Amino acid sequence: RRRRGRRSGDPPLLPAPLSLTRRPEDQRLAVTVCVSGWARSRPDFLTPWRTCGSGCGGGDGGHAAPDSERFALVWESKELIRLSAIVSAWVRNQAAQEAVKLALQHWLYAGAAVAAAGPMALLSVSNSIDSAWAMALDRAVKAGRLLAHVLMAGGGGGRPVTLVGYSMGARLVFHCLLELVRCADDGSGPPVPPPHADPPGRGGGGAKPSPAGPAPPRRVGGAGIVEHAVLLGVPVTARPERWAMARRAVAGRLLNGYCRSDWVLGVAFRASSGLIRPAGGLCPVPVAGVENVNLGAVVGGHLDYGSKVPEILALVGLGTD
Repeated sequence: RRRRGRRSGDPPLLPAPLSLTRRPEDQRLAVTVCVSGWARSRPDFLTPWRTCGSGCGGGDGGHAAPDSERFALVWESKELIRLSAIVSAWVRNQAAQEAVKLALQHWLYAGAAVAAAGPMALLSVSNSIDSAWAMALDRAVKAGRLLAHVLMAGGGGGRPVTLVGYSMGARLVFHCLLELVRCADDGSGPPVPPPHADPPGRGGGGAKPSPAGPAPPRRVGGAGIVEHAVLLGVPVTARPERWAMARRAVAGRLLNGYCRSDWVLGVAFRASSGLIRPAGGLCPVPVAGVENVNLGAVVGGHLDYGSKVPEILALVGLGTD
């Protein structure tokens, strides 16, 4: 459903399930679902994807192709807008503290000031963004599972699906992949009509039973739905076994875009999870089939991903037309 007030060329919002009754000229050979990780306002769910072009996510061998219909997923807008405001304020506060620390180093022993910087940063984030960050982490998991079931219900219309997300949006995509694998392993998924069945009232008046009786409904698990997946600055642990599981849900390329200097992700993820293992958005993941891309030359920090999406997708060969 199109919403009023959107500019021409914006990717549509994602219905649930995804509607395929739109104008024929809008429909293409593949589907790309774009997932933002934070937003200052609702238009920010669309802004990063406006310049990606219809080739965003499409093409054989990872090359862009003008055959992918884009959808922007709007999810937990209230929580993400709140998180964005808190993180932005925290970053400004940290910048002011760094200026004070540099001034104090002229009067105090520099080693003591540097040694105290880590614990002070953790204390600061725990007091300011811990609850909002933890809430967004939880909601991303649940939204990812829901997206997986939308796709298994035929939301992509049988077309190849590319999933692209940054920050919390990348976490959503990651857990969507895990849910697809889980459903493929246990044979679950929404039932669909048997093949070659005419709907009642059309043609032959329904499916013709075979000599052995009517065919039972097939179940579509999570296999073979996702063609490519791109995770940028993802706040999930770099556990190889979890990434190997997610890799099974992707037929083509699974990309992990990371930045070692992303101190916002490092501090916030460590403070909220208490885990020693770093997030996947901070380091390469040593799993066969996962393409690790160092984005340190493209993004300066966690808040840069939204504005750098077109440049990053062009860098990895999934960019604009």
